[in-house]
Amino acid sequence: MKKNHEWWAHNRYALKKSLTIMKWSLFFIFIGCIQAFAVEATYAQKTKLELNFSQTNLEKVLNEIETQSEFFFLFNQDQINTSRKVDIQVKGAMIQEVLNDLFAGTDVKYTIIDRQIVLTNSSELLNQVNQGAQQQGKKVTGKVTDSAGASLPGVSVVVKGTTTGVVTDNNGSYSLQNVQANATLQFSFVGMKMKEITVGAQTSINVSLAEEAIGIEEVVAIGYGKTTKKEITGSISSVKDENFNKVGSNDPMSLIQGQVAGLNITKPSHGDPNSGYTVNLRGLTSLSGGQSPLFVIDGISGASLESISPEEIESIDVLKDGSAAAIYGTRGTNGVIIITTKKAKRGETKVEYSSSFKTETIKKQLDILSSSDYREKLKEYNYSPSLDKGANTNWFDEVTRKPFSQIQSVSISGGSEKLLARASVNYENQQGIVKKSSNEKLTSRVNIIYHGLNDRLLLDYVMLYSTKKADVINYKVMEYAALYNPTAPIYNPDGSYYKEDLIDYYDNPVNLLNGATNEKKTNNFSGSLKASFDITKDLKISGNAIYQKSNDNQGYYEESGYQLRGHRDLSGYAFVYNSLNENRQFEGTVSYNKVFKKHSVQAIGGYTYNENYFESMNIGNYGFWTDLFAYNNIGAGDALNNNKLGNIGSYGNGSAGIGTYASENKLIGAFGRLMYNYDEKYLLNVSLRREGSSKFGENNKWGTFPAISVGWRINRENFLKDNSIINDLKLRIGYGVTGNQDIGEYNSIAKVSRSTVVFGGKPVDSYGYLTNSNPNLKWEKKTEYNIGIDASLLNNRLSGSVDVYRRDITDLLWRFNVPQVGGKYKSPSYLGNYGSYQTSGIELALNAVPFRTNIFKWNTTFLFSHSTNILKKISSEDNPATFLNDPYRFIYDRPQTWAQKIKEGSPIGNWYALRFLGEDEKGKAIYDDINADGKINDEDRYIVGNSLPKFLISFSNNFAYKNFDLAFSLRGSFGNYILNRKRIWMEELSQFELGYNVFTTAFEAPGNRATEAYDDRFLEKGDFVKLDVLTFGYNFKTHSKTAFRVYLTGQNLFTITSYTGLDPEVNTSGIWPGGDQGTYYPTTRSFILGVNIKF
Repeated sequence: MKKNHEWWAHNRYALKKSLTIMKWSLFFIFIGCIQAFAVEATYAQKTKLELNFSQTNLEKVLNEIETQSEFFFLFNQDQINTSRKVDIQVKGAMIQEVLNDLFAGTDVKYTIIDRQIVLTNSSELLNQVNQGAQQQGKKVTGKVTDSAGASLPGVSVVVKGTTTGVVTDNNGSYSLQNVQANATLQFSFVGMKMKEITVGAQTSINVSLAEEAIGIEEVVAIGYGKTTKKEITGSISSVKDENFNKVGSNDPMSLIQGQVAGLNITKPSHGDPNSGYTVNLRGLTSLSGGQSPLFVIDGISGASLESISPEEIESIDVLKDGSAAAIYGTRGTNGVIIITTKKAKRGETKVEYSSSFKTETIKKQLDILSSSDYREKLKEYNYSPSLDKGANTNWFDEVTRKPFSQIQSVSISGGSEKLLARASVNYENQQGIVKKSSNEKLTSRVNIIYHGLNDRLLLDYVMLYSTKKADVINYKVMEYAALYNPTAPIYNPDGSYYKEDLIDYYDNPVNLLNGATNEKKTNNFSGSLKASFDITKDLKISGNAIYQKSNDNQGYYEESGYQLRGHRDLSGYAFVYNSLNENRQFEGTVSYNKVFKKHSVQAIGGYTYNENYFESMNIGNYGFWTDLFAYNNIGAGDALNNNKLGNIGSYGNGSAGIGTYASENKLIGAFGRLMYNYDEKYLLNVSLRREGSSKFGENNKWGTFPAISVGWRINRENFLKDNSIINDLKLRIGYGVTGNQDIGEYNSIAKVSRSTVVFGGKPVDSYGYLTNSNPNLKWEKKTEYNIGIDASLLNNRLSGSVDVYRRDITDLLWRFNVPQVGGKYKSPSYLGNYGSYQTSGIELALNAVPFRTNIFKWNTTFLFSHSTNILKKISSEDNPATFLNDPYRFIYDRPQTWAQKIKEGSPIGNWYALRFLGEDEKGKAIYDDINADGKINDEDRYIVGNSLPKFLISFSNNFAYKNFDLAFSLRGSFGNYILNRKRIWMEELSQFELGYNVFTTAFEAPGNRATEAYDDRFLEKGDFVKLDVLTFGYNFKTHSKTAFRVYLTGQNLFTITSYTGLDPEVNTSGIWPGGDQGTYYPTTRSFILGVNIKF
């Protein structure tokens, strides 16, 4: 954006030390004159420059020269067009060669005086500078600050109309000699508005400069390329590394939790070291397909987050709407998250080291009876004394511990003019608060970049490798730790585990924990080689070859005597699982970038080939004579060849279980995009992708996905050009179509399964149809409309965006039962495209700088998002049903019933329940007969609420005081209801009578003497506000090339909520969201001590 500055001088060293410098704007408007001094030709002769720019603003090239050297430029914006696009590729060139190349064919002249370079088209002015003419006058001194009082080093202070000028020092101070009384001083600085002051009789002049709009030149990844923030026409959010959550985490998604409006990142099992974050963008998009966004890491589509360390990430860009994501076709329907890692850079070797140590505490425990409470209630309610087993056991304490975790990371980077390299290693050792839950992970990354053929050729190789070993526990351990009688002992007198044989769902939790081993090992490899060649300065060809491989190995063993229901008396049970997943990709592109006068064109066309192969094998066996070998001697189990063991679980007739599976799929696509802007005022973005997938039916393997978006930078119009309040204002309108191919393979063809039938009195193997074929099966189609506004106000102290969107999803995939009449269907199961669904919402992002002084800074961000959904259609000719009850997903036993239903004309996630009115004299629940038919049944259920939040908020703040920094982030969710599954069991005294433990509230709750029941008592409001992150840090003053920071972070420190369960942050993804089940992993608070060192 063009600035109001008239003069400009820029000192490289001062800028580096300034705490207030922001991103460069596209145009600088300055006229500079300097006081001549002795020429030191040796610096200009000895300094070598390396530049590689194509169709880049002149301003950016000049900035790079200043970065690589001690030169700084002075010029008059009316004479020098800094927005002019230039091409330059040099290595080891002197400054004179560079300037001759940059200004060839123009009227621009230059002179070099020591490290100062004057640019002008006036020969007279050039002569004046070289002569070093000065006027005699008085000395003027002063200090320059910003609007908050912070010192501004590097400010150009020039006597208007003369060659006299200086640059402020590190304290913002300046001193000018020989200044006339009638002179006018011009103060100008990058990111600030220029100010003029007449000297008069003053000898001391202190100045405060106001800020200009910034940030619009920020580079943003858009998929198959990059652009600047000012040119974006779709809904895209970008988070740079300096704005990441400082959490010391091993998951990249933790870096941006609460940082992007509309992006819901949750971790329901917060304390489990083996659980990941659930990521959902703008709500549900499918009933049967995948819900997660596409992750693209350094151009690798579908890359695993396991393969990258958070310390190696430079930026994360989120493509939210259809117009931005459509270029990814069928993989972009849930949005696209582009992760850019840190690259190798020219220059001296740099080393970065980070270390963090973490411990955790239980955030909240279930309010259950202790052993003494249990005995008191037995007496108070006259229950059988036999329920008192004589021990005092805190089952929770027996299965938990005080965990300790650590993360160590080191990287080294550097390179020459042609060859650059960066390598990093990250080690993690995470312990969970439940015993035997942990993971150990090693991640490495190598990046090698080569420049050749006079910088026309670029080779960029990236290798990612990670290996992880995880010890996983069964969440039933915690469920039974809550349910088990606190007066029961852990062991029998003979040392065996205590066991109650008369009660179902009642297994000794210590036995469940210690008696099973579940080890998982994962290896991930990803390698890519990208080559690009500049055919001309405007035309480039690129290719990216990618290979990914993932191996998963699981070994599971249950010792003899293991008490898990369904696996008791197996005499040891072993299970092993191995899988291999290979992915090969190739993407080739041709791009063209051209600027002529006020027109700018960026075009790209490309081809994508994606091939995926998967195979797996599993073996299960039981009946081992010793537990010594665990799962490592699986063939020794008697079930392999001994039928006397009987039918156990899925391994019928005493047989061991074995299975193998393999699948492959291909995705081929061609795409193109055209970006055009006129005078950086009117913007257009058009893209088209044609894509084919082997996953779909013979008649619908190909699809077309168009997108168009436009932008209007209103602030560039004459009626707002000089507005002092509005710094930037842009209107965006977008339309895009995407698909969803995230379904399993072979769904369009008929599948058969083996079975055994009796024929002639003998068992005979046969094959029957498992599913029906559907040659018309196709991808779900999402059409999205988005209107947005970006604004920057009050000298960029306040900025933000608003987006309103609507998504229409058609051809929803749904598997339903069909009649096997008339020969149309060979199986009762059929997958087809029959449904339609709609979501809409609004997103708001606000950023502000409330305060900033020379010792104190405060930045704050507020995010808000609201969304609604409605299922418009689910029925079909062969399946006329307009609703479907959940398959006992939430209340799967005691009592087994449904709680949600998918229904046409209603949103996903509605809770249905009976209305509890009280209890009769016998303690039996009384319910509302809503339809007044004299009976209480499913017809009397009403909609209590919805399981999906109505709106989400986030409030983040960053403070800096001298060398101290403080940051915290609050996150809130409102408007949803949660099913508290634990209360259904543990607030009923009938459970206590059987010997289970219960909540202390069981003796107070209405209807507590009845058997287990489901009604609206157990649906609670899920509103909450969480303190996600609180970080306090200190930056030590060290050598200029060394940075040293130590910090203390707390995560998940407190939650404000009326929900009575352990944690209101439950899973809200998928088509059956919102349940808080009986099985769980404890929610924890985390405390992290870390250090970052760079040298």
